[in-house]
Amino acid sequence: MANDCWNKVIIKGDEATLKKIEEKFNSVADGFFNMNNYQTLFDSDVSDMDEDDFGSKRFAPSVSMQDGQLLIAGDSAWSPVIGLFERICVEYGVEAELEYEETYRDWE
Repeated sequence: MANDCWNKVIIKGDEATLKKIEEKFNSVADGFFNMNNYQTLFDSDVSDMDEDDFGSKRFAPSVSMQDGQLLIAGDSAWSPVIGLFERICVEYGVEAELEYEETYRDWE
């Protein structure tokens, strides 16, 4: 079983851009992103990117607008999705603050 990493992201930008990003996240029916559908989040071609570029092979976020900001939170596999949100910031001209927590299990 993979170790999960909890991600919390606050995206700031103009309202129209934030709504576009929100719509792209909500366009995937099951809300589960992986290497097969990360492209959904972008207008530019990201097919040359891999899980190392995005930060994780999968990301299962919940998305909501609050107080003029886009809040995204969810689990990724093994590592935070830093690269994904770096790419989103470049693509859409927004700013993002990412916090993450990697869990540790002591099996002894």
